[in-house]
Amino acid sequence: MIIAKFGNVAPLHDVDPNSTDEHTTDIEFPEGISVDEAFITVTDPSGVWTAQSAAAPSWIACSDPDLEARLCAHYDCPVQSVPGVNA
Repeated sequence: MIIAKFGNVAPLHDVDPNSTDEHTTDIEFPEGISVDEAFITVTDPSGVWTAQSAAAPSWIACSDPDLEARLCAHYDCPVQSVPGVNA
């Protein structure tokens, strides 16, 4: 299973409007999904990220190094080291 975490500075759901903390969005992809399918699932204009945030991710951590690199390049954001995910 591929796991990805995203720094989410503009979440669209379940947010305390007074909070100044950065939120994270976690995505667990189903077993057997290809990197290409996972990438499209997140980045498609009607995909997961658009449904979760009003802004690009501030960072990304992913258990699959190829997907992590592709997502970071797509959103022009850095890799974040997260224990249990990519560290």
